Amino acid sequence: MTSPVANAEATVGADLPTTTEAPSIATLMNAKIRYFTPMIIIYMVSYIGLTALAGFAKGFMALKVIGALNMGFFLIGCNYVLSLVIALAYVRVANATLDPMVQKVVSALRGRGAPR
Repeated sequence: MTSPVANAEATVGADLPTTTEAPSIATLMNAKIRYFTPMIIIYMVSYIGLTALAGFAKGFMALKVIGALNMGFFLIGCNYVLSLVIALAYVRVANATLDPMVQKVVSALRGRGAPR
C-alpha cells in the first residue's frame, strides 16, 4: 500500500515531463535566456569591474571629477543608474514580450487539464 503523500507526488508530477517539453515553454525559456543573459553580463562586468577598480586602481578612483566628487563616487552613481536602467528594461521586456508568452503557456496547460 502506498502512502497518500507518494500518491499525491505521483499525481502532481505525472504531467511534468510533457509540460516541460511543450514548444511554447521552450520558446518562453529561450526568450528569457536571450533577453536576460546580456543584462546579467553587463551588470556583472560593471559590478566586478567597479570592485576591481576600487581595490587595485586607488589613484584612478581618487581623481576629482567635479568639486569634491571623485571618480569612485561617480562610478558608484553610474552603477546605480545602470541597475535602474536594467530594471526598467526588464519590466518593459517582461510586459511586452514575456507576459503574453506566459499567458499562452498557462492557457494551453489549463486547456490540457494540467494542475493549477
